[in-house]
Amino acid sequence: MMNVEEQIAEALMEQTVLKETSKISVKEICDSGHISRTTFYKHFKDINDVVAYIIRHDAMKNLDVYVRNNCSAQMIMENWFASFYVHRNFYRIAINENGQNSLFATVLDLIEKYNISIFQPLIEDAQELEYCAYKYSALQVMLLKKWIMDGMTISPEKLAYIHLTNYLGRKFTD
Repeated sequence: MMNVEEQIAEALMEQTVLKETSKISVKEICDSGHISRTTFYKHFKDINDVVAYIIRHDAMKNLDVYVRNNCSAQMIMENWFASFYVHRNFYRIAINENGQNSLFATVLDLIEKYNISIFQPLIEDAQELEYCAYKYSALQVMLLKKWIMDGMTISPEKLAYIHLTNYLGRKFTD
């Protein structure tokens, strides 16, 4: 059984198949999810907050588990890319929107924060840490965006391999 946040997220994804996320109202999500506006606002501040929840729920929730268990970089990235495949219809539509609260900007922000936490023990200089985290986040999210826009035609395994391979020299895996 779904919790309320999952129910709201599902309602947003259903509505996204019908029209762009930026044109969906809270009322439409509430009607689709059979919940009240009060319930919606008890769990989320706005629709962008629901989009961030979907990304955290789909893509971010298992990253720490893989890192803590010393999984290979290849396995971590395969699973991260595969997590977007589950709700691919939602991501195909949502990735085309632009702006401050777009799916692209939200994923970039979440990944950058995550990368800062990963790189922090390795990089002491705050400015270097910020730029390094952004560099890898932007690379990862641009590759994700291309993959989604191309219809996810290659496997998450192949995409992870491409992401982790330095074609100018060496592979960045364990």
